[in-house]
Amino acid sequence: MSTLTSNDTLAEVFDVHPIIIQDIIKTNTSITTTESNVVNQLVPVSSTDAELESVRGTLHDLIGKGSGAIDNVLAVAKESQHPRAYEVAGLLIKNVGELADKLINLQKAKAELSVKEDGPRSVNIDKAVFVGSTADLLKSIKKNND
Repeated sequence: MSTLTSNDTLAEVFDVHPIIIQDIIKTNTSITTTESNVVNQLVPVSSTDAELESVRGTLHDLIGKGSGAIDNVLAVAKESQHPRAYEVAGLLIKNVGELADKLINLQKAKAELSVKEDGPRSVNIDKAVFVGSTADLLKSIKKNND
């Protein structure tokens, strides 16, 4: 058996190759960024739409990362059985839920903006129901005829 010195790394001692996690994370991030850039290049949008899509993409990204973090924190909490780990998991779940709410609110805001830009939309009424007495109905009909 060889003697260890303070300059030896664990990889050298155990004769293994270290795994570089940062390269894996950078690869996944670059794929996500590339996909969103392709979508933005294909669809010509106004500056407001571009900003909304940017925020929407960011929220989707945060929700995805938060979901992955929840899985990891729950695994740690299960293994450690520590109350603080469960507290962190609960807070993380709450934050991801709030992000989902923000995403829905963003969609509502986008719909409201499109209605304001397009103007009021016409509504077709197929069937109308009168609520009231027959006397009120007859008065309304006579008033419309006059």
